[in-house]
Amino acid sequence: MATLTSEMHQATKMVHRELERTLWVKHLMKGKLQPMAYLDYLNSLYAIYSTMENAMRAHPENVAASCFNIPAVLRSDSLKSDIKFFETLCDASPSTRKTRSSVQTYTARLNQLSETDPSLLLSHCYVRYLGDMMGGQHIRKHLSQYWKRHDGMSMVDEDKGLAFYRFPSTHVKDIAMTTKRDMDELKLSQEERDKMIDEAVTAFELNKQLFVELQEDYIEATMEN
Repeated sequence: MATLTSEMHQATKMVHRELERTLWVKHLMKGKLQPMAYLDYLNSLYAIYSTMENAMRAHPENVAASCFNIPAVLRSDSLKSDIKFFETLCDASPSTRKTRSSVQTYTARLNQLSETDPSLLLSHCYVRYLGDMMGGQHIRKHLSQYWKRHDGMSMVDEDKGLAFYRFPSTHVKDIAMTTKRDMDELKLSQEERDKMIDEAVTAFELNKQLFVELQEDYIEATMEN
């Protein structure tokens, strides 16, 4: 039988490709985002991660918590640090933070799962955290290089402004492999596996909605002007 993570990977291939084709992801992967746009993104991520991590803490014996609720993986604190840095840099007040409809939809889904079927939080953890561990390292490098080259932002580094992508000294790939192994060793019925795979697709779709909303505000609007 194929492993849970390999089935998730296969089932999400199409929506993953659609997500990667969005203008927002193309700009993010190249590091070509203005600081204010990135701050908006960080605020959106914080709403999502804090909801997801609070849900895991509410269900400590759940499979999602058993695989992902560990200090090396959790991202809320690093996001708060980055948000504070960029609010200072951009002279932005917390009162100016946007509440995006895509984020409201996303967090509503996470809260619904926390109340009705917490095991499906695992699918959202799989999509977000593993993406941060792997693709996030590429994003961190290119954001830092772009800002230093175009905006003279030499103060941005792994410790200031890009803590979200910083993981402990243990190699990031090792953390990701251990997490995937823990997922694949879970004792699940076929029905449980199928529901988790379907929810992984939903997680990608929710992320895509956020990226499309962000690109409409920051990338398409710029292209039109």
